[in-house]
Amino acid sequence: MKKNILTIIILATTLINMTLMIVMLFVFLPNVKQTNHLITKVAQTVDLELENVVVKEDKVSIGDIDTYKPTETTGLTINLKKVPGDNKSHFAVVKWSLVLNKSHKDYSKMNPLVEANEGRIKEVIRTEVEKYTINEVQENKENIKADVLKVLQNDVFGSDFIISVSFSDFVSE
Repeated sequence: MKKNILTIIILATTLINMTLMIVMLFVFLPNVKQTNHLITKVAQTVDLELENVVVKEDKVSIGDIDTYKPTETTGLTINLKKVPGDNKSHFAVVKWSLVLNKSHKDYSKMNPLVEANEGRIKEVIRTEVEKYTINEVQENKENIKADVLKVLQNDVFGSDFIISVSFSDFVSE
């Protein structure tokens, strides 16, 4: 008889425990989702701010800087993204150059590849500039240079011996 009463008490306690767990699940789950969403938004905001900050850990002396200028001197003519409602085609003429670090370990092997890959460099510049409209292009020159530099360092050459991209002339019409 004692075994049956003990079994009933254990069963009742288990059912009460399970019921309370289900109630807690429905009470706390919406709050957990909201908190998780808030944490995700804060993390994304912090990442965006950190991505835009350029950290220069090792400074390059002026004597270690080399400049690569392209063979064509007229500049690169690039069609810009169309503005909705504007039937006129707009373009930009960009004269560009690369600033290289002569003291970088990859400089001696990568420097000859710069001239050999000039067409690819032009393609990267053209691709990044084409993303903008006539109204946006002048305001986003620094973003364009940063994006071109990132693609050249990561995708084209796989090295950070290129310090920066500079536009000596950037005319949009």
